Amino acid sequence: AVQRTFGSRIQVLDGFIEAQMLVNGYGRPREEGRAKVLFDLGGGSLQIVCLEKASTHFTSLQLGAGRVTAWVMDGHPLEEVKGWIFRELRGKCQTLKALSPGVWLGTGGAVRSFSGLNREPQEPIRDFEIDVELRRLASLLFTRDVSLKPEATRDDFKGLVEAAPVDLPGHRRRIHIGGIVILDCLCKHFGVKAVKLEKASVRAG
Repeated sequence: AVQRTFGSRIQVLDGFIEAQMLVNGYGRPREEGRAKVLFDLGGGSLQIVCLEKASTHFTSLQLGAGRVTAWVMDGHPLEEVKGWIFRELRGKCQTLKALSPGVWLGTGGAVRSFSGLNREPQEPIRDFEIDVELRRLASLLFTRDVSLKPEATRDDFKGLVEAAPVDLPGHRRRIHIGGIVILDCLCKHFGVKAVKLEKASVRAG
C-alpha cells in the first residue's frame, strides 16, 4: 500500500546490515587493546557489535522491546520469557561474551528512554538500577516466584503499561517492560555493570 501510494520501493533491512550501519554510525577511531561493545535495542530486534582494533564481531537477534512485551502480555511467566532470551544469547553470542568489557554503549529507543529518566542522562545506567526497575514492574503482574498471578486480569496487564514512567512517550511506555527485561538479561548474561547512552545509531549509519 505504501509503495502504491508514494511510488517508492520498500526495502526491509537484514539484521546484519543494521549491525553494519551501527558500526558506520559510530565512526570513531578504535583504541589499541581495548574492545568496545555497541548495541541497538529496537522494537523488533537487537544488534550487538564488538569493536576491536583490527576486527569487528557482530550479531543480530530477534529480540526487541515490542516483541518481548508481546510475550509478557500473552501471559507467559517471566522466567520463561527470560529463558527464551538467555537461550538466544547463548546460541549466538559466545564470541561476544568472551570479548565483552564491563560497560556497554547502548542506543535504540528502549535505552534512550530509560537513560532520559536519569537526572543526568549521560550518566551510565547501572545494572542494579535495571534490576530494581524490573522487580518493580514484575511485582504488578507476577508472583514472588515470577509466575503469572492466577488472579491476573486484563486490567492488570493494562496497569503494567500505566506503571511505566510517565515521562516516557506513549509508544515507549507500551513496550517499556520488554526493554527492561532484555537489558536485565544482557547485564546478567554478559556481566555488564553499566550501560552508557551512545549517540551512534543505525539511522546515523
